[in-house]
Amino acid sequence: MSVTATLWQNRDELVQSFHNAAITGILSTWRRCENLRTTPQEPDFVAGLVIESTPLIHSALNSVLARRGTSVSMSSVFCHQTPQVTFGSHPAASCELGDILFAYVHTSRVGQPRRNAVLFQAKVSAQQPYRIHTGERDQLRLYVDWPDFTYTRATALTGQKRSVTPKAPHSGAQYILIDDRPPHEPMSGLLGFPGTYPVGC
Repeated sequence: MSVTATLWQNRDELVQSFHNAAITGILSTWRRCENLRTTPQEPDFVAGLVIESTPLIHSALNSVLARRGTSVSMSSVFCHQTPQVTFGSHPAASCELGDILFAYVHTSRVGQPRRNAVLFQAKVSAQQPYRIHTGERDQLRLYVDWPDFTYTRATALTGQKRSVTPKAPHSGAQYILIDDRPPHEPMSGLLGFPGTYPVGC
């Protein structure tokens, strides 16, 4: 059975595990900020997803794929505000590339690696639907049209150009919406009521 078939066969288990991982990351963020006597902001929630959620997602994938002899490695990168990219002209548009990158690698029994990744631009809001603000239009254009872009403020990548295909919205780069209502609020997405979410994309 292929890796894709194994993942599909275990999709309900994996979806529930990923959901629980997101809740754990968000709850840990609230606890951390309460201890610091601050209100969590977007970077705090993104950090929670990187620090607490990623190991749980990795564990769930490893548990399912180890049954067929496939090893999994996974990492996530907190990339808030960097790297920046520019594209277009007169004047050139500029925005951050994204907030969190999940990279997934699995290696078959014969040592053949397979890689995938998803880049998320995080927004913190309980409002549905979320409305893109005027100052965020460059980011929206990047994720919708994928014009050729150049890295800026990106350390070793600064000045390098990239061309992403397809030149249309795709599953490799998405907006992620994080419910910022405190866990004690009745409609908090952390409680799991219908029509609510802790994290969605």
